[in-house]
Amino acid sequence: MPAFFRSHSSHFAAIHNRFGRCRYGIALLWLLVLACGAAAAQNTTISGTVYDPRGATGLPLPNVLVYASTAAVTPPPSGVQCLTSANQTPTGANVVSYANTTVDGSFTLQNIPENASYTIVIQAGKWQRQFSETVGTSPLTGLQLSMPANHTQGNMP
Repeated sequence: MPAFFRSHSSHFAAIHNRFGRCRYGIALLWLLVLACGAAAAQNTTISGTVYDPRGATGLPLPNVLVYASTAAVTPPPSGVQCLTSANQTPTGANVVSYANTTVDGSFTLQNIPENASYTIVIQAGKWQRQFSETVGTSPLTGLQLSMPANHTQGNMP
């Protein structure tokens, strides 16, 4: 046994003898602290469907990027650009959650902190539209979001 452990083993034994009876109480206290922390940070979901510019009467759109941000979102850069899935992934400290729509245009954003306001962004290439939504304590479901029909509704190439 190394000298460090031999010289300090008596100290560890003394601490264990003194506080050994309290270890279950300390473990219970830690569980209580962790449970309170988990209860304070509740998350929910945001879900819905993305449609073409005609809205819910139009076609649902697959593979559209949908994300929630806590701040304003900058429009896509103008000009010619090679768009790939790598540069279509939202980045930044303000992005809370993101997903791509499925074949039927539906999406679900996971782990959205409760009781806050978000900018929900839908984006396909350089087509982008933003919506303001407030999330309470229950999931926000049934959103019907449509791509912009003109430049007053969002960004278009």
